[in-house]
Amino acid sequence: MELSEVFKALGDNTRLRILNLLSNQTLCVCQIGEVLGMSQPNASKQLNRLRYTGIIHCKKVSQWCFYGIKSAFSDQYPLLLEFLREQWAKNETFAADGKKLSELLAANDCCTRMLKIFEDR
Repeated sequence: MELSEVFKALGDNTRLRILNLLSNQTLCVCQIGEVLGMSQPNASKQLNRLRYTGIIHCKKVSQWCFYGIKSAFSDQYPLLLEFLREQWAKNETFAADGKKLSELLAANDCCTRMLKIFEDR
């Protein structure tokens, strides 16, 4: 994964917000769309850009698609990921996204339960 391609993929605020959400856990596309206030197709489009760059991976479980940060990305660019986390912690938009995600997961975590069921098999 080329650094210039990584920066191109991260050169979009929506994709940075998605990476922020995925920085601590695997999430379903519907959860990401809900937090960011976008349709599932629009969220999928942004996720695919991150996936094709090699930053995130997709695990399909039945009709659900779960996304997480690829270990190859975090292994190759640990300082970049650390820098991004520091910046996200200082920014209101990213903090609000994290809060909204926490509230969403507390209210309804059906996607997360589905992932756990399939992982346990």
